[in-house]
Amino acid sequence: MSNHVSCTISEGIAHVRLNRPDKLNALTLDILEDLVSTARELLRDKTLRAVVVSGEGDAFCAGLDFASVMRDPAGVAKAFIPRPLRGTNTFQEAPWAFRRIPVPVIAAVHGHCLGGGLQIALAADFRIATPDSRWSVLEGKWGLIPDMSGIQALKELVGIDRAKLLTMTA
Repeated sequence: MSNHVSCTISEGIAHVRLNRPDKLNALTLDILEDLVSTARELLRDKTLRAVVVSGEGDAFCAGLDFASVMRDPAGVAKAFIPRPLRGTNTFQEAPWAFRRIPVPVIAAVHGHCLGGGLQIALAADFRIATPDSRWSVLEGKWGLIPDMSGIQALKELVGIDRAKLLTMTA
């Protein structure tokens, strides 16, 4: 695991922290892989009672760090390849793996919760946010499809009709 994702367990409560505060916890390919492996480790822990996902510093997660990710075109291409067991790619599996954990997963959101960060928060069972948190998915403005499983989670959380309404209003 990189030093940009930490996981500590105390009294059955796992604390998963994005730890890249200088970049508002923006996601890199390594962080996405670390989130997948962390969720898989937690899935195997039978003593676990809950998981809290949070971000260090001023933000929960500012989304994908495009500058960092685009420096590795081969890594991006590999990250889009579906994994054989689940059929999800790395971008999708990073949030979706937390949905498979059989205990409550809580996203503790503060500051920016953007793009991929929002999709990670949507994968949690509960989202607790500070009043000053800022949530947004900007992919639609750029002609991109937000495909990290957040749209599927949003549809399940609020229903397809409300999800479409929410994605169409600015």
